[in-house]
Amino acid sequence: MKRNLFILSSLLAGFMSSAQNECWTIKLNGTVLLSAEREDQIKNKKTIRSAEWNKPGNLDIKFIATGAAPWIPAIYLTDELENLVWKKDSVVSASIPLSSLRSLIKGKKELKIYLIKSPPNEMMGRPTQMLHLCTLKLP
Repeated sequence: MKRNLFILSSLLAGFMSSAQNECWTIKLNGTVLLSAEREDQIKNKKTIRSAEWNKPGNLDIKFIATGAAPWIPAIYLTDELENLVWKKDSVVSASIPLSSLRSLIKGKKELKIYLIKSPPNEMMGRPTQMLHLCTLKLP
């Protein structure tokens, strides 16, 4: 009995761990700021220096999920008060020009990056998930 229980729990743990592997990369002007596999609001916080922020270039966001259940992704950027600043639906990567981003969040202290996962059909019974990718502390 113990052996059967051990085998069953091992199989379930294996299925759950291999069900979905996620990772993401955040780049500023081609330099990797963050590459992560786990959501952690403390560790996934990066400070941007004024010299980097004022350069011409892009903020690049790339999310990769393997073995994922069907869902509709979206990338959201919010300020420190969780006010929506920018969003793009049905994408797992985005490249945002810093010039337009600076004008959108002028005077803000933080920029939070989220990936939103919505079910393709609301009747599926799956809730929308909000995955915190990174927080950028702005100059």
